[in-house]
Amino acid sequence: TMPQYFGAVRVMVVAGREGAFGLAEKSVPVKRDLMTLATLPRVVRPGEDVVMPVAVFVTDPALKEVKVGVETNELFEVVGERSKTVVFAKPGDDIVNFALKTKGAVGQGQVRFRAEGGREKVEDTIFIPVLASNAPMTQTTRLEVKPGQTLSQAVVPFGLEGTNQVSLEASNLPPLNLDKRLGFLIEYPHGCLEQTLSVAFPQLYLKNLVKLDERQTRSVEAHVKAAVEKMTGFQMVNGAFSYWPGQHEGHEWTSTYAGYFLLEAQRLGFHVPQAMLDAWRANQRMTANNFVAGGDQAQLIQAFRLFALALARDPDLGAMNRLREAEDLPGLAGLILAAAFHMTGQADAAADLIERARPEFNSYRDDSVTFGSGFRDRALAVRAYIQTGRPEKVRGLLGEITKTLSSDLWLSTHETAFGLMALAAYYGSAEVKPFRYRFGWDGDRPVDAESATPFDRREFPGFPLKGRTLVLTNVENSPLYVNVYRRGQPPAGAEAESSEGLELSVQYRDMKMKPIDMATVTQGV
Repeated sequence: TMPQYFGAVRVMVVAGREGAFGLAEKSVPVKRDLMTLATLPRVVRPGEDVVMPVAVFVTDPALKEVKVGVETNELFEVVGERSKTVVFAKPGDDIVNFALKTKGAVGQGQVRFRAEGGREKVEDTIFIPVLASNAPMTQTTRLEVKPGQTLSQAVVPFGLEGTNQVSLEASNLPPLNLDKRLGFLIEYPHGCLEQTLSVAFPQLYLKNLVKLDERQTRSVEAHVKAAVEKMTGFQMVNGAFSYWPGQHEGHEWTSTYAGYFLLEAQRLGFHVPQAMLDAWRANQRMTANNFVAGGDQAQLIQAFRLFALALARDPDLGAMNRLREAEDLPGLAGLILAAAFHMTGQADAAADLIERARPEFNSYRDDSVTFGSGFRDRALAVRAYIQTGRPEKVRGLLGEITKTLSSDLWLSTHETAFGLMALAAYYGSAEVKPFRYRFGWDGDRPVDAESATPFDRREFPGFPLKGRTLVLTNVENSPLYVNVYRRGQPPAGAEAESSEGLELSVQYRDMKMKPIDMATVTQGV
């Protein structure tokens, strides 16, 4: 069946018999007595005015009058007449224009048009996406509810209809900005190896931080499975992983990072191709054996590599001891190496390295070798201390990590992933005291909530545009920390001005560097 079309098509026939071949072709006109062609843009934005021209073609002299009408779904409205009549004195064509306007919502728009004349009737539907002009934004309202206190907070969405999401995060610990940080990872637009891993890795441990419902569990599983499947496009023939799919040069840090993720995914019940892990393990052992010496970054990479091999139950004890004897071993590399020794059952060697280690968490940012920073290094140190059974050493580091995550400070995908994994490692190994609180919306019956995980996270789909009032009651003897997240895409022109330590100053100057007052400049001159 051909789609809506008029014009001409070429019909071709090729025949063959007993070694003889022949062909024939003919141009066949495709037409009928009444034909139409409507035109719309590929995409529109909320609040835009659109003119839809409908070309009407008549080939039958008997057709003198054609009635054209248009209908839309809820995302459009017709401005002016919905139906118009075209009169033809003879066969020919004419154009009828309909004025449309998009409403303040996003989604899949539909515009249906129909033309009738005599016994002829033509109708068709155009599907056109209505997309927001702005990127998704998240606004956070932070609340502290004292013991026994009841607090009310108005929650009003700011985005276009169809883009708003409201969620609540409660804890008896300082808030984490968990919803915002996870959203940043999941919706990150690029797909290099580091970003692919950083999106999925912390989701392996989400259950250590929040209780997941069935839908959230399925979403986590889908993200992890997709990352594992995607890894095949990064792995090279020698077992290492490249930074981008199809490249022929391995990236040392992310090759180890990839194996770390695959090992943990397999441990937690996800299917990981054994051939992929075996090839990675062989490559890591070869690379670890070939390591001779290097600077701080090279030693950190080697320690991370040896940690991952120990986690894979295939430790390279010779390489571990050689690195342990290095006189200039950096403090963070020493901690990670200590975790590797601890996993092999050599507690004395691990204790010696921890005693010697003096990690320094300086302010820096590395965007290519280990993707490190002072924040990332703190998170790695927490992981090493937890692995060696020394949770008492992480409280100060954990406070810094929590403070940074709960702020609006920008963090890279690597920092965000390792920060969340550090918290999950700590709370996953520590005894968490359950907490209770009560919440309700407007005059609805309040809900008594209880959580056995450090954070209680709830989503509220279908939140009304007019907003609702949240009522919180703290029934415990310690403070309750609540984050209310409003996520949406605001309409064009309704963006809220904000500044977080960044100020922009614009000055216009002529070619002689003299200031120009733009209000006095004539357009076109």
